[in-house]
Amino acid sequence: MPRYSRLFDDDDPSLNTGYIGHDDGTSWESGGIGSLETEDLSFEPTSNGGALRLTSVSDADLNEIDEEQRRKQSGFCHWYAKFLNRFPVLFCVLLFALTAGGGAAAFVKYDIPSFDDPLKGFEARQTDISDRSSGLFHFYKTKNNDHFYTLPRQSKRSLGGLQGPHGTLSSTPSSTRGSSHDVNNILQSSTRPSTRPSTRPSTRLSTPISNLTQGHLQDGSTDTKFSTGSTVTDGQTVTDGETVTNSESAVDGGSESSVDPRIYPEDGTSCMQPAEYASHQVRLVFSRVDNMHLFSAEAMRSMCSLYSSLFLKNTTEIPPNLRECEPASLGRYAAFIGGKDSCSGIQDDDVMKLRELLQECSPFFVLNVLRPNCGIQGTCPNVPSNCTMKNAVFNIFQYLLPINSAEQIACGDFRTVSLALMVTPFYLYSALGQDIYKNNIMGLDIGDGITKLSAVGGYKYDLFSDFLISNCMYLAVGIGLILVIVWLYTGSLFVTIMTILDMIMSLVFSYFLYTVVFKMPFFPFMNVLAFVLVIGIGADDAFVYIDIWKKMRQRHDGTPEKRVLVLQDTLHHAAITMFVTSFTTSTALFSSIISSITALRCLAVYAGCAILINFVYTVTWLPAIVVIEDKYLQFRRCRERITPCECYMRIKEMSKVLSGFIRSFWETTLPLVVFKLRYLWIVFFTLLGVGGACAIFVKPKLQLPTKNDFQVFISSDYMEQYDQIYKKDFLFEKGEEKLMPIFFVWGVVPNDNGNPWDPDDKGSIVFDRSFNLSNKESQEWLLAFCHDIRNQTFYSKANKGSDFCFIEILKSVMEQPCENHSLPFNPEPCCNQTKFPYDQGLFDHCAPFWTSTLKFSDGVHVRFGEKSKLTGLQLSFTSTTADTLVYENVNKFWYQIDGWVKEKMKTAPPGMAGGWFGSYSENQMFFFDLQESLARGTKMSIGLSLGMATTVLLFTTRNLLITLFATLSIGGTVFVTIGSLVLLGWELNILESTVMSLAVGLSVDFTIHYGVAYGLAPHKDRVSRSTFAMVQLTSAITTAAFSTFIAGAVMLPSVVLCYQQIGIFLTLVMTVSWFYANFFFMPLCRAFGPEGNCAQIPVPSCNCCTSNQSCRPDQSCCCCTDRQGHSLIDVSPAGDFDLGFVADA
Repeated sequence: MPRYSRLFDDDDPSLNTGYIGHDDGTSWESGGIGSLETEDLSFEPTSNGGALRLTSVSDADLNEIDEEQRRKQSGFCHWYAKFLNRFPVLFCVLLFALTAGGGAAAFVKYDIPSFDDPLKGFEARQTDISDRSSGLFHFYKTKNNDHFYTLPRQSKRSLGGLQGPHGTLSSTPSSTRGSSHDVNNILQSSTRPSTRPSTRPSTRLSTPISNLTQGHLQDGSTDTKFSTGSTVTDGQTVTDGETVTNSESAVDGGSESSVDPRIYPEDGTSCMQPAEYASHQVRLVFSRVDNMHLFSAEAMRSMCSLYSSLFLKNTTEIPPNLRECEPASLGRYAAFIGGKDSCSGIQDDDVMKLRELLQECSPFFVLNVLRPNCGIQGTCPNVPSNCTMKNAVFNIFQYLLPINSAEQIACGDFRTVSLALMVTPFYLYSALGQDIYKNNIMGLDIGDGITKLSAVGGYKYDLFSDFLISNCMYLAVGIGLILVIVWLYTGSLFVTIMTILDMIMSLVFSYFLYTVVFKMPFFPFMNVLAFVLVIGIGADDAFVYIDIWKKMRQRHDGTPEKRVLVLQDTLHHAAITMFVTSFTTSTALFSSIISSITALRCLAVYAGCAILINFVYTVTWLPAIVVIEDKYLQFRRCRERITPCECYMRIKEMSKVLSGFIRSFWETTLPLVVFKLRYLWIVFFTLLGVGGACAIFVKPKLQLPTKNDFQVFISSDYMEQYDQIYKKDFLFEKGEEKLMPIFFVWGVVPNDNGNPWDPDDKGSIVFDRSFNLSNKESQEWLLAFCHDIRNQTFYSKANKGSDFCFIEILKSVMEQPCENHSLPFNPEPCCNQTKFPYDQGLFDHCAPFWTSTLKFSDGVHVRFGEKSKLTGLQLSFTSTTADTLVYENVNKFWYQIDGWVKEKMKTAPPGMAGGWFGSYSENQMFFFDLQESLARGTKMSIGLSLGMATTVLLFTTRNLLITLFATLSIGGTVFVTIGSLVLLGWELNILESTVMSLAVGLSVDFTIHYGVAYGLAPHKDRVSRSTFAMVQLTSAITTAAFSTFIAGAVMLPSVVLCYQQIGIFLTLVMTVSWFYANFFFMPLCRAFGPEGNCAQIPVPSCNCCTSNQSCRPDQSCCCCTDRQGHSLIDVSPAGDFDLGFVADA
C-alpha cells in the first residue's frame, strides 16, 4: 500500500496545498514554507460543494475500477489508441508517404521559392494610397489603348493631314513675321526642366511603381511638359518610354576594369576629384583617437595606411587602375599641394601648406563664392587662383570635411575637426569591393591608435540580400540546440529525430496546402519566420506529450499489456491542451490576414496552417513514434548491453540524480514559492503590466519610424553608422533639397484591382469615362483650380518653373498671333483666340493639335481617345514638404492636400468631379502607405488575436473565471513584452510590427496549458486544482520555454537587423510569458480560482449509458453515470507523483 503525504499551509492549516506520495512513513519539513503529514489515504468528492473526504482504497480495488471504466469506453479515442498500438509502423509510413507526395506535388508543379528580392511583398495593397499609386502606374504605363493613347494618331503622319473645324490646316509657313511672343518662349518660361543630378542612393525596395521612368516622377526633373523636342535630364536617355540614368550604368557592379573616364581620367591627379560621383563610390569616415589632431602628417598617413590595409593588401584581383588610383582624402591633397607622389610620403610641412591654403580660401567657400570649376577663366573673378587649383579647396570642404568645418578653419580652428571622409575609387555595386568589405571590414574594430574607421558609405542594400540568406545559419544552429534539448528531455535519440522530422513534415505539407490547394502565387521571405514558430511550438507540444506519456506509463507500471491504456490516457490529457495552444496561436496568425501588406498576409496563411498541421502530426505521428520506441527499440537495454563501462554507469547515475533534483524543484519547490507569496506576485505583476501599458500608450509611446533612412543592419554596423549618424554631417550628402511632387489626375479611376496576394500583379487600368474637359464650365473650373493651388500653403512658389497646368499652357498658345515665325505652318484656328473658355469643337481640335505640334515628351501628362478627344490628364506641381521618410512630415503633407482636393471636387462640374490627388518620389509614398497600414493593422491584429484567444479558452475550459484570469495574464504578457521593446528603442517599422502582431500568439501557450490543466483537474477545490496544474506541467512548460528562448538567443549575434530583432523578441516573450503564467496566472487561480462548478458554463452531456444509471440533479444530460470518480495520488517507482486520472473529470 503506497503512502501519501498531504501538504498543509502553516499559516492556514485548514487548507491543503497538494499531495506527495512516498513509500516510507517519515514526515518532511519544507524549511518554514509548509509541512507534510503522512497517512494512508485516498480521497473522493462529496456533496458538500467539492470538499474532500478521506477514504481508503486498496490497489486491487483501484485497478479493478480502472479496468471496469475503460471496458465501458468504446469511443474513437479508445479505438484510435488500439489502432496505434497495433499498427504504429504502418501508420507512420502512410503519414510519411502522404507528406512526401504532397511535397513532391508542390515542388514539381511550382517553382522553388526564390528570395532574390527579400523585401518583395512589403507593400500595402488595396489601400487608398495604393489605389492612387496604382492609378498613377497605369496612367504612365498605358499609352496605346484605343481610349487612352499618348499622342493623337494623326501626329504620326504629316501635320498637313490634321483636320479642324475650318478645314485642313496649312503646312505652309506663314509669310507674316512680327510676333514678339514666340510659342517656344512661352513654353520655356513655364516648363523649364530641372537638370540637377540626384545624389540620393536608391533604397532598392519593391514599389508599386518600380518599373516607371523615375525621371517622370521625381521632383519634376523630367516633367518636360510641352517642349519643341524631347527633353531629358542630363545623364539620362530615353528608350521606348524608359529612362535610364547614365551615371547608374556607369557605376554598375560590373568589372572594375572598365573605368568611367569621368571618374578616373588619365590625369594622375584626377583620382582625388570626387565631383558629383562621390555618391556612387564607397566612402570611408575616419575619426581621431584620443583627441588626435587630424590636420597632422601622422593622422593623414594613418588614414591612408588603413585604407591600403583594408582594400589593397593581399588582393591580387584588384585592377591596376584601382590600385594606382589613390582615394580622395586629406592626405592625398596634402601630397598634391606639397608635390609628393603619394599620401604615404607627406611630412609636416606639406600639411602646413594645406592648412594655410584652407584657412586663406575658406571665407570664399563660406560666402558661396568658391564654386566647382572656378579654375575656368572668368568663372570666379573674386577668388584667388590658388584657391581654384584642381578644385582642391572646394572638394575638401564639399566632400571630405564636416559641414561646419569651413567656418571653424576660417577662424584658424583646426583642432575641433574630428571627422574626415575618404572617397575611394571602388564602385558602390562592385562585387570585388563587397567581398573586401565582408572579409576585411565588417564586424571588426579597425584603427591604429591614431585614427579609426567609424563608418562606411555604400554596399548596404546590395549586401543585405546576401546576409539575409547567409545568416539563416543562426536558424539552423537554433534548430540544432532544440534537437539537443529534446534529446536530453526525452532520453531517446530516435524520438528526438522523429520529433524534428514531425516539424519538417508539418512545414512541407503546409507548403503543399499553400501552393497546390490554396494556389497562393507568392511565397515571401518572411515565411521563413514560420520555421521558428513551428519549431518552438512543436517542441512545446512534444514536451507536454512526452511528459504526460512518462507519467501515465509509470502509473500503469509500464507493462506492454497496459500500453493501450497509457496511450489513451496520454491523448486524453495532452490533446486538449495542445489543440488549444495550437489553435489560439494559429488564430493570432490568421488575424493578420486583415493586414493590407502582402508579405504579412502570406505569412499569416502559411504559418497559421503550419501550426495547425503540426498539431495534427503531434497527435498522429508522435504517438505512433513513441509506441514504436516503447514496443520495438528498447534503447535502454541496448545501451546497457553495448556500453557496460563504469564511466558510463556513473554518468547515468549522476544524470538520474540531477534529473530528480530538477524535477523536484519544478514540482515541489516552485509551487510552494508561487503559492506561498501569491498575493505579492499578483500585485507585482499587475503593476508591471500597467507599467508596460504606460510605456506603450503614454511615454515614451510606440512610435512610427522617425529615421530618414531605412535600417537593415544592426546599429553598430559601419554602413548603418554612416546612414544613421555621419551622413548628415557632409555637405555633398545633403545635396539640393528634394521636395515632394503633387499630381492631380483625371480620366483614370484610382483602383488597385490586382491580386493582393501577388506583388507582381498590378491589375489593369480603369477609365473614368465621365471626365470631360471640353465644355466651357470644366475649362473655367480647371483654370481657377490651378490659380487656387498657387495660393495654398503647401505649394512651393520657388519651384513655379516646374509646374504643369494643361489649361494654362493651352490658353497661352491659343492667344498667340497666327503669324508665328517659329512654326512651319499656319496654326489657324488654334491661334489668336482671346475669348476663353473655348467652344467644345474648337477645344477638341486644338488640344490634340498643340499637343502633337509641340511634341509633348513621351506623353507623360495627356492622353487621348476616340476622335482625338482628351481622355486623360495629369497636372503636376511642387510642394513645400521635403522628401523624407519621417512619418509625421509626410502624414501632414498627404492629408492636408488630400482634404483640400476633396473639398474642391465637391464644387467641380460633373466632367471634372472624378479628379484625385497623388504623389510619388522614390519610395516615399510606398513607405508612407506601409507605415499607415502598420499603424492600423498592428493594433487591430493584436486586439483580434487577444479576442480570439479569449474565445477559444472560454469554449475549451467553459469557465468564465479561468478565461478572465488567462486573458489578464496574456494581456499583461503582451503589455510587458511590447513595452520592453519600446524602451529598447523599437519603432513601428516593418519587421517590428510583424513580430509585435505575434506577441499574443506566442504569449498564450503557457497560460492556456495551465488553464486547461486546472479545468481538467480531478478535484473540486482551487488548492488541489492549482497544485495539480503546476505539478503536471511546470517541467514540460519550462523546457519548452527554454528551447524557444535558446532558438531566439542564437540569433542575437546576427548582423541583419531583422534576425536580431526576432531573437530579441523570442527571448523576451518566452521569459515574460513564463513568468506571467507561473507567477501571475497560477497565483490568481490559487487565490481566487473557481471551485466546483463555480462560473462554469453548463453544457449538455450526451454520453451513452446503461438503463440502470441515472442523472444527478445538478447535471444537464441525455443520460449520465452516477459512478464516483476517484482522485488518486499515485507513487511511481521512480519517486514521481501524479495526481491521477478521473474517468469522468
